[in-house]
Amino acid sequence: MLTVLSSTESISLPKTSLAWTIIIILSLFCTAFGYVAQTYAQKYVSASQTRCKHS
Repeated sequence: MLTVLSSTESISLPKTSLAWTIIIILSLFCTAFGYVAQTYAQKYVSASQTRCKHS
């Protein structure tokens, strides 16, 4: 991580509206997919299994 931060390249934000549109659409799609996948997976995993994995 330190190597990335000390790089000589600077970080820049997208400059076009197309790039921002793509970023927003992808973020919405990926978030929706994550919620759907979590809901689907919760049908097949019991509460005690989840507790053991997160402890």
